[in-house]
Amino acid sequence: MKLTKLIVIATVLLLACQLFAQTRVQKLAAQAEATGQLQKLMPTSAPHHVRSFLWIGGGFTPGQPPTKPANCNKTGFCPPSIAIAYGTPNVIGGNGGAGITIGITDAFHYAAAEADLNFFSTDMGLPACTKANGCFKQVDQNGGQNFCGSDSGWETETMLDLEWAHAMAPNAKIVLVEGCTNDDSDLNTAIQTAVKIEGANFVSNSWGEDEFPEETQEDAAYVGLGVPLLFASGDSGAPAIYPCQSVYATCVGGTQITLDANFHRTNEVGWAGSGGGCSLYEAAPTYQTSNGVTLCSPQRAAPDVAAIGGSLVYIYDSGNGGYGRVTGTSLATPVTTAVLANVEAARRSFGKADFPQIIGDQLYHPYKSFNTPGSNYTYFYYDVITGNNRHQAGPGYDLVTGLGVSYPVNMANRFFGLQ
Repeated sequence: MKLTKLIVIATVLLLACQLFAQTRVQKLAAQAEATGQLQKLMPTSAPHHVRSFLWIGGGFTPGQPPTKPANCNKTGFCPPSIAIAYGTPNVIGGNGGAGITIGITDAFHYAAAEADLNFFSTDMGLPACTKANGCFKQVDQNGGQNFCGSDSGWETETMLDLEWAHAMAPNAKIVLVEGCTNDDSDLNTAIQTAVKIEGANFVSNSWGEDEFPEETQEDAAYVGLGVPLLFASGDSGAPAIYPCQSVYATCVGGTQITLDANFHRTNEVGWAGSGGGCSLYEAAPTYQTSNGVTLCSPQRAAPDVAAIGGSLVYIYDSGNGGYGRVTGTSLATPVTTAVLANVEAARRSFGKADFPQIIGDQLYHPYKSFNTPGSNYTYFYYDVITGNNRHQAGPGYDLVTGLGVSYPVNMANRFFGLQ
């Protein structure tokens, strides 16, 4: 057999082996690159099992050099672009969320989480966040080190949560609590551990499932935790999902953002994938009805607020090949959590109380005067007036982006900030 023929056969076999060896995330990234269409990481989940709300836009190429992407802020945003756009570095007293602990829950175990977070931080010019310097902690759902199996999809979700919470609140501590599986009971245990054992001041949860009749009974897992629990609203448009629809949750929808060369926002619109709508089973909370949000009464309306969740950002995930581009309300949730961490740090510096678990009273109060002259609603929120997720966005509260996108500088104002 001729040498050239042997080389061709070997090359074909090598390519075939590489294709076969690709992770699920890498295959979806390749499809996204080939078609120009975002690919949903987890389209479905079994009953009483949750899924992440992450979409893949490309990258995660096997064998790529582990260096900062050359296309940062061209094909996907990199830090500090979104922090500048939302103004978190300008929050007086915020100090990057210093003194605040952000809890993050995800399913399954990713052994390289700390290493990947540190690599991303170094590459992007962020402060180190490691176990050694006290910034990062990783525990199982019960607060120990008895970790369960791994999952390539959930590891990507984990790195999105960690890296973008850190990008938006670089001086906050982060505790990653990993559910043994994606069974909703495991993740609910992880939330309780984040608060009761690890002392989290906020918990970011980029996962959920379709609503079900018994969900109001499952709400018992969230009662009395005392700190805000933020959940992603979903990634398939209307309706929103559970636990985001729980009255004990703060529900986060998604937007697409346009920035100028200096990372200043020029436009922000509702993302078509942003979950939103009227709950099937959860009653309208008083923080909505008493502040003028009656769109779904007598049922709960979702989302409550929104943030970037339809525009691509870069994350680093060595288990799936390195840098890749992702989005979804799985992004909006840690971003919003970190924004509020900056606000809470500022409130503490002024001697104000921490936010309660039911943060709706603070978030919705500015909307009470929406229809009156001189309303301060737009002092606190960027009002997203365009976008459609099978509901139409418009002025004021809507079922695509809720109240809109927070202005953390104004929310944290010593004299005129949130209650």
